[in-house]
Amino acid sequence: MLKNSQVRKQATILGVNKKSADVEFEGIQAVAQKILEGVYELQFLKAERRELWVPKLFLWFRVISFGEFHGAELFMCCPIPKNNKRGVGTKFNRSWAIAAGRLPDRFDRVSTKIFYEKVFSAQVRTVVVDYNQQKLPEGAQYSVVDRLISRIQ
Repeated sequence: MLKNSQVRKQATILGVNKKSADVEFEGIQAVAQKILEGVYELQFLKAERRELWVPKLFLWFRVISFGEFHGAELFMCCPIPKNNKRGVGTKFNRSWAIAAGRLPDRFDRVSTKIFYEKVFSAQVRTVVVDYNQQKLPEGAQYSVVDRLISRIQ
């Protein structure tokens, strides 16, 4: 059981606003939107490396297909192996090969620069279950880029 002083210290660490008793979280990045599943034209925006449970590379894209979802921003998540050795079949290396039009000469020296200023045809899917395979409520579902199909330009 925590003492009052420990609770106050914990609340301070979590960023509790004493006046409103609301917890404010800092550092939360943009969340992908939910759009209909299908094939879209996407333009590459940026790459981010994040440490969640394991290191992951997030490739962010913007929908440029005309229609209701024009401008939506989605990500493709690519796990990074602990030893940083990626085989030919990894999601990132397959995507890199589509962007470059060839396989890399060395898999340990690939860069996300190859994606910049390129447009892709990509498969988008909706995430409907969490990491425990529990169904997500409708409001918590979101869309991700499942795979790149081809490079358009």
